[in-house]
Amino acid sequence: MELELFFHFKAKMQFFIDDGVILDACGRWNLGHNCVYYSQANRPDYDESPHLVELRLAYCKINAKKKSELKALTTFYLDNVMLMDQSMDYILSGCPVLEELTLWFGTRIHVSCPTLLSLDISGTVEVLDITNVASIVEVSVNRMEKFDFKEYNDYQEMRILLQTITGAKTLKLCSWFALVFSSWQLTNLPAPTFSCKMLHLQLDFVKWHLPGIVNLLKHCPSLENLIIEITAYYDYPSRNATSWIHPYDFDGDEFWNMVDTPVQCLTHHLKTVEVAGFVMEKHVIHFVEYLLRSSMVLEEMVIFAEKQTWIYGPITLMSGKVQEFEERLMNAPKASASAAVVFY
Repeated sequence: MELELFFHFKAKMQFFIDDGVILDACGRWNLGHNCVYYSQANRPDYDESPHLVELRLAYCKINAKKKSELKALTTFYLDNVMLMDQSMDYILSGCPVLEELTLWFGTRIHVSCPTLLSLDISGTVEVLDITNVASIVEVSVNRMEKFDFKEYNDYQEMRILLQTITGAKTLKLCSWFALVFSSWQLTNLPAPTFSCKMLHLQLDFVKWHLPGIVNLLKHCPSLENLIIEITAYYDYPSRNATSWIHPYDFDGDEFWNMVDTPVQCLTHHLKTVEVAGFVMEKHVIHFVEYLLRSSMVLEEMVIFAEKQTWIYGPITLMSGKVQEFEERLMNAPKASASAAVVFY
């Protein structure tokens, strides 16, 4: 298995570890005097490096048995790292000034770090447990799993998890979480309230995201900046959702016309909106029109429209459709007289 470790010390020395390969500072890759390669057997004890400020691990297994001594570590990045037992607890407990933590493709993740400012988690996360992150400012979670409406039943655990990050000022969530909020909206379950100023939603869009979007907007009362990234668009629900959604089905074309309760962030705070990707699909257009007619203090909406669609390969959209889309939004009713709509 490939093992790569990246170290960054206060003295600006950087260490790269590649299993079975040793290159000195003037090695065959001509890396200069700031880079050193070690074999796995000769690697330094990274968990006992008091001057280490940045640590990057990739494609390896960690089985920590004691508390680390990473007293200067501020940035910790793990990519495809297998964490055994309580390894994460042992590592983080010895990082008194850690500020930025990035985890890619972990399965069972427990994070507890009172100094943490930024948390970025991505992958097929089976167990996600976040506690003691009172200083958190920025959170990004991309859970690469299919959301099963029928089997999803851990409401209390998820509510407790989300409660720990309600103080974050920037929040980036994926389709999975949007569907969690949809299920809560449709079944009248309360959601935690977030204090974020920026919300970024990255969606493989289906109409069942709509209740989750409005639920999130209602529970982000101080929101000033909204980013919606449509990475894919589907007209049909997933197969594992069809049996569950039948009692809760709704007309996606009329959904935003049925939202008649004022949303606080739209009335008082939302200033900028960015919508990107497959934005020329009907449900997305209806959502954008809702934002324009409901956002009282909106200053600017920026739209990055995907100019291709996919039917057995990319097909460039007719310029007439693009022009029609732009004219429709330019002429849409706006609650804010000063709102500018910009297309790219």
